[in-house]
Amino acid sequence: MKKILFTDLDGTLLREDKTVSFRNRQAIEALLEAGNYLVIATGRPSKSGLDVVRSLGLNRPGCYLIAYNGGAMYDCAGECLLEQRTLPISCVEYLFSEARRYGLHIQTYQGEALLTERHTRELDFYVEHSTMDFRILPDVPKALTREPHKVLLASLNAEERLQEFQREHLCWERDRCCSFFSGREYLEYCPRGVDKGYGIRRLAEILHVPLEQTWAAGDERNDVPMLLAAGTGVAMRNGHPDAKEAADYVTEHDNDHDAIAELIERFGLNRKSEKNHLPA
Repeated sequence: MKKILFTDLDGTLLREDKTVSFRNRQAIEALLEAGNYLVIATGRPSKSGLDVVRSLGLNRPGCYLIAYNGGAMYDCAGECLLEQRTLPISCVEYLFSEARRYGLHIQTYQGEALLTERHTRELDFYVEHSTMDFRILPDVPKALTREPHKVLLASLNAEERLQEFQREHLCWERDRCCSFFSGREYLEYCPRGVDKGYGIRRLAEILHVPLEQTWAAGDERNDVPMLLAAGTGVAMRNGHPDAKEAADYVTEHDNDHDAIAELIERFGLNRKSEKNHLPA
């Protein structure tokens, strides 16, 4: 029986300098050679996620990408889109209107570009860590030619303002979309019912792998749904308390010290099962 490892990028597979350690690369190679699947599950846009996939040589059979917190799923071998979910334009219009009222940075995505209405410190911080191109437009919702996968609000030094924004819009978002934090700086709005837990359940279904044979690794609050959905949820030692609370196992090492290799080796994801050896 094949197994699936779903891993977040930032704070999990990636070190703080946004690189992947040699030991983690070796462990991932062993996992794939054992006939198992690797899925990058990130809140990043598709372009940013696929850039990482290419840089690690994971655009090969057995590798998949969940981007936008479950809003888009790709077969990395051909960079083929398997499924996507989008946010209604009416939700985007309302969120941009409210973010303007609160004076908060807000952005969304179209194609390979990030779209926003003002040049802010939050924009510079995001672009530095995501490899995304950006466009500044006077009215982003009016410029959209199709529904985007998500909207992101950001504040580098006032998380409490994002918390207030989320709290005051909980009634509005019900039956329209869902929100969660992907870091102290980022509040994200995704299509109703879409989160990393949805991504895990759907891709496991597509690959015909029971959830009992899935592992998920993450460090942040937006990783909680996938830690709960997977057969085994694994939080990084450096993870947010909410992620650790949701996990079945917390790594002894952090993301800077080969935590993904620890997971792969501890749970035997680098070893072939006898069923994987059976002829077709």
